[in-house]
Amino acid sequence: MRGLLLGTLALAWLGGTATPGLAQDVTAEVQTWDGRVWRVTEPSLETFYTVMPKPAERPGMLPAAPAAPPPQTGSPAAALPAPGAGPAASQGSATEPEPTVAQRQRTVVSLFQGGIEVQIPLSQITSLVFVRQRVPDAVLPPYVAPTHFRHSVIAVLRDGASIDAAYVNLGTTVLRGTADGRRVDIPWEEIAVLRFSR
Repeated sequence: MRGLLLGTLALAWLGGTATPGLAQDVTAEVQTWDGRVWRVTEPSLETFYTVMPKPAERPGMLPAAPAAPPPQTGSPAAALPAPGAGPAASQGSATEPEPTVAQRQRTVVSLFQGGIEVQIPLSQITSLVFVRQRVPDAVLPPYVAPTHFRHSVIAVLRDGASIDAAYVNLGTTVLRGTADGRRVDIPWEEIAVLRFSR
């Protein structure tokens, strides 16, 4: 099972509700690229996505323009609009509903190498060690990321097996939990090492 790519993953809900993948007493030790170390209790890796409303079925109405994607760095949860938030409709005029941002969790990680995908239960993963390499002349616009990195990862499983993934992209996933008595949101791109203690 060597050489596989890490996809999107999720832990337990911040509120302490266990998912099928992990027990409630899981703790995550996180080391970021800038050298900080976090011990996160009640961890949750959550992926944010945009929900586009259905266009109104009225003659002459055009669907609203899609919203800009959420930022890839910082604390996405703090920058996201509340569901249903948007400009107030002027009295007597018809408006289209605004796109909203939602979040979801997963209990497996998708690993790829050479076009082959294998899904590994999150409960079987002990650690993820990321490796990043700067991509020169990146074509991504600056609002997506000022610097573009290509990530790979080494996943160590509970049975001692090691999986070396050549490429990983978790999209808009953040690690959320409690550290030092306060809530923290850590975008996955800032994480160098992630270890789970059960």
